[in-house]
Amino acid sequence: MMPKPDAAPRNVSKRKIQAKKPATMAQIAVACGVSRASVSYVLNNVAEEQGIPADTAGRILKAARKLGYRPNDAARATKTGRTRTLALFTPPLRFESNILVMQGAALAANATGYQLKYIPVPAEGSDAAELIAQCRERLIGGAICLNLPRPLLDELHANASESDFLLAQVGDEFPELGDLSVVTDHSIGTRQVIDHLVALGHQRIALLINNPDYSTSAMRLAGFEQALATHGISTPSCYRRTTYFEADSISREVKALLALKRRPTAIVCDTDPVALTALHTVIAAGLRVPEDISVTGYVNLPFGEFTQPRLTSVEIPNEELGRQVARQLIARLENREPEPVSVPEQRLIVRESCGPAAAE
Repeated sequence: MMPKPDAAPRNVSKRKIQAKKPATMAQIAVACGVSRASVSYVLNNVAEEQGIPADTAGRILKAARKLGYRPNDAARATKTGRTRTLALFTPPLRFESNILVMQGAALAANATGYQLKYIPVPAEGSDAAELIAQCRERLIGGAICLNLPRPLLDELHANASESDFLLAQVGDEFPELGDLSVVTDHSIGTRQVIDHLVALGHQRIALLINNPDYSTSAMRLAGFEQALATHGISTPSCYRRTTYFEADSISREVKALLALKRRPTAIVCDTDPVALTALHTVIAAGLRVPEDISVTGYVNLPFGEFTQPRLTSVEIPNEELGRQVARQLIARLENREPEPVSVPEQRLIVRESCGPAAAE
């Protein structure tokens, strides 16, 4: 005899469980005893501009959370032609510095009811018009540009101007491509590096620069030259080498420096990955770091704590850069005056890859 299936428990309701509908602005207005317009101003982050008192704004936000208010992005898109979404144009994410910028932007966007969409940009063959078209198809009104080469930024700017699309630069700053940018002064960090090396007795200091098409590299080069001039140090042009982010190129340029009759006693690198390759190349050549040659990086990526020797580098406030650029772009999209940008300065992190200059 086949066993009978278990009977359903008698106390189980057959009614469908319905999700609670989120509150509307009108319901929040009734709960707070204010107008719907006041609720709209607060929830769209323009309370101060519209003269809403801080205590009233606080009550509205508290009621919105309690009642489970969620912005209706579909309704907003119908009215404004765009969603509460920012795009981030950047090459494929490989290093923590870019990831931290993206994290800061995402946190700032989320805090104001926006979201961030990452759109990877290939190193070569990127189509500026296609990138903006992708955003337009998704009703995205603006994008953050991170670590993009100048030629691509020029194309993006030209296409954005034609299509009423907003672009914000973070890390790089080219004023002629618009005033919407957040950057920290990279020349300050480079000067700190040179001051430290000179204090250790170094005079023959070389520089490995990534690519002058990036304003970050250009600023670091300017800081390098200014700091050397301040200390009255003159070095030959062969001490400045361009690597273009490629490991083989970095190794080749380091070997060229080591082959000089008067080789440098210190190598300043544009980024930590460049410094890591430089460390390996110097040690593979049978030289010691820092006894024979000091090496410094830039960005202060976590692996610098674990290199042998540990890497001296410059720390950049990447997450704060991301937060600030997202806030600037959102304010511009909402036709508000952006708050003044205030980014912490870079600072030198001294570790064991730097030491006194080798004797002549």
